[in-house]
Amino acid sequence: MEPPTKFHSRTTGFCRATAQLAAIAVLVGAGLAATRSDARQNPAGQPQEESDEPNFVVIPLRTELQRKLVADGKRITAMIQLNGYALLGNREGLMRAIDALPLQKTLAAMKARDPNASVALVIGYFGSASPEMSRKSRMNRDAVERTCRLVANGAKVSIVYISSTYDSTPDRWEKTVAGLQKIDFGKETADETAVGDADLRAFAVRTQVTRLLTTTFSAETSRGADCVVYLNTPIEANDNPLIDAQLESRLADTIKKLNLPEKNRIDYHLIPAHPSRAAAQRNREAIQKRFLGQESQALSERLGFKGSAVTF
Repeated sequence: MEPPTKFHSRTTGFCRATAQLAAIAVLVGAGLAATRSDARQNPAGQPQEESDEPNFVVIPLRTELQRKLVADGKRITAMIQLNGYALLGNREGLMRAIDALPLQKTLAAMKARDPNASVALVIGYFGSASPEMSRKSRMNRDAVERTCRLVANGAKVSIVYISSTYDSTPDRWEKTVAGLQKIDFGKETADETAVGDADLRAFAVRTQVTRLLTTTFSAETSRGADCVVYLNTPIEANDNPLIDAQLESRLADTIKKLNLPEKNRIDYHLIPAHPSRAAAQRNREAIQKRFLGQESQALSERLGFKGSAVTF
């Protein structure tokens, strides 16, 4: 059984990312290679034991859904994800901590294959964190961003989207890297385009890369989504239920067009925004207090799904 509804929130440098993100591997040519720094530092600045895990991972993104999840639909070629907590305490040595030379070589190879290559940068802070670690991550973020831009500029690849993601799941970085290594990229050819209209867009998850991007790691399950829905009309706190019968009917009709082979989990991406700041906060609270849990679970079950996740 899928667990009950889960909530996800993301923070970004230039915008708010409403995406389920996951760590990705380094692709060099047709092969898969992981790199690591020779000397890691923990958040307190003390050396850690060496690990076989990389401090960065990169993956090409090829479908509409993957780009929507990672960079709000921007036409990016790939995603770079950094192990953010491994970089704390390395403000003066970020080039080394990020594994800058291997990263630049990977980006240069990408540029050679595609002269118009561009990437999204995602700084992932995975695992439990003290308030002090969280404070340091915010302070360190600008330095990480500047360093990555220098590396990418050296390969003549543009970073066009930047975000941060936080997940307290233990061993999240290691789990996602391990999951990625199981993917046969030669078979990642399925299409993932939207059905619906400007207000309601639904996607079927048809690739292992996207399943990893939507995976929520926990003690109960590590399964990704089967369907991802974007509701592009702002949620209104005065509506009861928040997803009314008319919108639910449209949603059901749209999902039917996807011909989903499985319906274990649906991911909802909602917009609480409103020109009025007070309304935006009120709508956000309504989603958190009313839609999460009973309302979203009941809706998911009526749509034929066992569980759901909610991003707003």
